Amino acid sequence: MKRHRKIKVLPPVKLHDFPLEWRAWWLVIQPSWRQEVIGSSWPPPRATALKSDWASLKKAGPNGFYLVMLTLSWWAWSIEKSPAPVPYAEFDLAVADVEWVLSNIDHQFGRGSGAKRPSSEEELSEKPRSKRYVNRHTMS
Repeated sequence: MKRHRKIKVLPPVKLHDFPLEWRAWWLVIQPSWRQEVIGSSWPPPRATALKSDWASLKKAGPNGFYLVMLTLSWWAWSIEKSPAPVPYAEFDLAVADVEWVLSNIDHQFGRGSGAKRPSSEEELSEKPRSKRYVNRHTMS
């Protein structure tokens, strides 16, 4: 995403190098407690520490988790468009680990339903009414 690249223009992906480079990057951006468990193993072990902190990966915006998903899509697209058959095994391991991390982030922060948090009675009463609201009982 640096240099303001357009999303529709895919960067050149060398399928010989990309899986190793992606894997190294993915391991580096893991929380420190997981890096200690992982070492250099692949796929990473999936043991969660009690009270695991996923805050370092819970980032929004173009440099957050979106970037992880974007790079996986580049990888998948490159496999699909490759003139030679390319095995999906390494890609599948990467996707499985990303999915596991996302489920742990969801579990920690508890917003998996996508629903908005309910407003309290006090918050509702303090909200200004919209201009279109008409109280029929006060009209004469």
